[in-house]
Amino acid sequence: MSKTPSSKLTHVRTYLNDVRHANSEDAKKELLKGLLGDLFGADPETRETIRAMSLGAEATLKIPLRERIKTGRADTLYGNVIIEFERDLAKTGDHAVDQLREYVSADWKPNQSYSYTLIATDCLEWRIYAVDFEAMSVCLVDADCTAEDLTLKETDRFTLGERTLDAFYYFLDRYLFQTEVRKPTLDAIKRDFGETSSVFLTSFRLLAQHFRAVRQDPHVQTAFEQWQRFLSIAYGSFEAREDVFLVHTYLSLFAKVLAYEVLTGDTFINEDEQRRIVDGSEFEKRNVRNFATDDFYNWIADARHRDALKPVFRTITQAIGRYDFSSVDEDILKGVYQELIDLETRHALGEY
Repeated sequence: MSKTPSSKLTHVRTYLNDVRHANSEDAKKELLKGLLGDLFGADPETRETIRAMSLGAEATLKIPLRERIKTGRADTLYGNVIIEFERDLAKTGDHAVDQLREYVSADWKPNQSYSYTLIATDCLEWRIYAVDFEAMSVCLVDADCTAEDLTLKETDRFTLGERTLDAFYYFLDRYLFQTEVRKPTLDAIKRDFGETSSVFLTSFRLLAQHFRAVRQDPHVQTAFEQWQRFLSIAYGSFEAREDVFLVHTYLSLFAKVLAYEVLTGDTFINEDEQRRIVDGSEFEKRNVRNFATDDFYNWIADARHRDALKPVFRTITQAIGRYDFSSVDEDILKGVYQELIDLETRHALGEY
């Protein structure tokens, strides 16, 4: 992470001093709005985002409960960013989570991809949440759940203080604006592509919806059966679940796109390049052997499936494109791989 420019650091320090003395939720929100303008307002696009966010919730939300529909308004709902403000998060953190859970259940429409950023804050303490995949895999596919069915999982936390002044600008940018090119660290890649990331949750949902429609396709059936047979031998005992198969398919595609970006630094991938990445011929052309062979997950390379799953490919490539891979110092794939393999073993085996 780069060092925050001194001019921006001055704004953050002033904000910290002011917000510590703010005695109401509204006062804190106004101070945050001013800080966002000072830090990010030079760019017309982010300035418009700040303006729209400051309007808060413009529409009444219809929150689906098991017994009834209730109405409510999020403190801030802009695009897929939902922010719940509290006067003191240490005292009312559980209430904030309940509110976020209700708001996302109201805003998340059937057949809509999951790509939410859920934030609870008192403007000093910041907590980031995501839908818990393990408790929500059915809802992720069907999008027909009530607020009580949703479970949120804390994925990140930041406390603004004297020791964290320098990092606050980048924390805000990561979750609200994404203007900075990111360094590919193990933690960052895991956060952006692991089990609680919007990339994974969106990709899984789209994969599951398509798989349900084509599961009788002979090519798909053969891939699934061969995968089942192989893992049954490898584990000795294995319950072949479609969701586990789709997690593995996601991992395979993610690894291919990541490898291509590391090799090429290509910021725009056209359809022909997409095809060659998915079927592995792009790596053969670059003399990378035995990396993307015709494995169990290559069923998505078939033209019909590849075309239907373009949104999955686009979701992954857009997120990877935010990174600068000119310098990679860690095994950045390891964190996502271990997290999602652990996810499938929790589902299928009950142990790691």
